[in-house]
Amino acid sequence: MKAEHKLFFAIPFDSATKNLYDCVTAAIKKRYPHVTTVIGKEEVGPSPEYSEIASFKAQNRELSDQFVDQIRDADIVVADLTHNNPNVHVELGLALGQNKNILRVTGRSVSELGFDIRNLEAFQYKDQSQLIEKIARYLDTFLRIKQLEFSTNLAALHAKEPSKIELRAFPPNKEFDTRSNVSPNFRMRDGAVRVEFEILQARHPHDWFGVFIRAGYYPWQDSNLVYIRQDGRLEVVPYPGASILGATAGQPTSGRQTLNIEFENNYLLAEVGQTRLEISTLSSQGFGRVLPAVFGVDADVHAMQLVCRDTIDR
Repeated sequence: MKAEHKLFFAIPFDSATKNLYDCVTAAIKKRYPHVTTVIGKEEVGPSPEYSEIASFKAQNRELSDQFVDQIRDADIVVADLTHNNPNVHVELGLALGQNKNILRVTGRSVSELGFDIRNLEAFQYKDQSQLIEKIARYLDTFLRIKQLEFSTNLAALHAKEPSKIELRAFPPNKEFDTRSNVSPNFRMRDGAVRVEFEILQARHPHDWFGVFIRAGYYPWQDSNLVYIRQDGRLEVVPYPGASILGATAGQPTSGRQTLNIEFENNYLLAEVGQTRLEISTLSSQGFGRVLPAVFGVDADVHAMQLVCRDTIDR
């Protein structure tokens, strides 16, 4: 589990609501020292120093800087729908589009919410203390799920490879191979993977053994790929794509090794022996499979365990 989590509050900016959430965030920070709270900024207005066209462009850039980036980095979004504020609805829509954990709250009757969200679950609070306790209970459940460990007692949240996998991509056979015997229905957005692997032979020091996470349907669109090269370099990339999200040098691979991966929201931690890579720039936020893969090498997967730490439905 990552050390810090971020809680984003989408609220209207009348003085009463702002004062309420200043008290709420203070209480949350005191109770949860490792949770960062962010209150969404006020509505973006026009930029008078620009021409009409430049102002339009600047306004959209500021909208992205203030709302999109903050929500993308958030682990939980609390949307206060008390006043049916348009700004809050925009932020709620962004959060829904990014598969965020969302707690909808209102200080009025749920029946007074907009017709398009009236049927979604929303918590009605009467006062500040009731609101704080609801958020605290939500956080407690969220953090408990994020701390789940590998265990066969977890039933549907745990999976493992039933037998050894032989991945063969050493030329002249082919260059790429991927396979898993875990049910294709076991899909997750957040979780942990532990893979015991062994590279048997490699064509080039830059060829690799790796693991797809959040892998979509073939050809694994909108996935992320974590891999270790024969020369020991550990890297993370979006797949498909040419950009590298993170990389670190390590010792050349030899014999059986264990690749540990933890991923949550836009955060990922990968470790092989003493080599460690930590990033907070994962772009794909979807659900998907976990698939071991090789490029240019023959490798055996001796064991693989998965634990699902999802806190939202598919």
